Amino acid sequence: STRTCGDAGSPVAHAILCACARRAGLVSGLQDRPRPVCPRPCEPALNRMQARNTEHSHAGFTLVELVVVVSVIGIIAAIAVPGLMRARTSANESSAIGSLRSVNAAQTTYAASCGGSGFAQSLADLALPPSGAASGFISPDLSANGIVKSGYVVNVAPDTGATPVVAASRTCNGSSLDTVTTYFAEAHPLALGATGYRSFATDTRGAIYASPTGGTLAPGMAGASVLD
Repeated sequence: STRTCGDAGSPVAHAILCACARRAGLVSGLQDRPRPVCPRPCEPALNRMQARNTEHSHAGFTLVELVVVVSVIGIIAAIAVPGLMRARTSANESSAIGSLRSVNAAQTTYAASCGGSGFAQSLADLALPPSGAASGFISPDLSANGIVKSGYVVNVAPDTGATPVVAASRTCNGSSLDTVTTYFAEAHPLALGATGYRSFATDTRGAIYASPTGGTLAPGMAGASVLD
């Protein structure tokens, strides 16, 4: 079949057809005459041009293009991952502080209603429900010493100088240990540098203390300062 200058699918093919037409003496310019029929000798050149265009349009990524894409992804990941890790550890530290505040609130309620003005010596005793109740004084995700919550290990113990107040058998929830005059609670990272950088603690006074080293704090708060 024959083609006209206007039938070409691309500017290059259009130019080839019209050049053929000019050589055949059919047109004097590219646009100023009705579209003539291109002589058949130009068809092979046009067909080769269209075949190359079709082959190029279906080609996939080259090796160089793939290497560039992978390199860009690697750079973005190297920039983003440290920021994500910092955000994660910051969220874990906030959760640890919240856990200690929950312990303070639970101990206050326990002492006033169940422990005869004495405090529980463990998270397990705080988690025991009083007679006739369905839930304890603290949430189930803090139900035992050594429990891990959001990358932090949480514990409750008697504070330095604590003395018994009420025998375990006389508490309203049948606690395993006697209630005491003062308590201490701490939270430290399960994996220092991965789940958190700081450790935290609190006691009967209710203030939250923090240690920048991330080591487990002991009663007395040595090496820690009050959290602002």
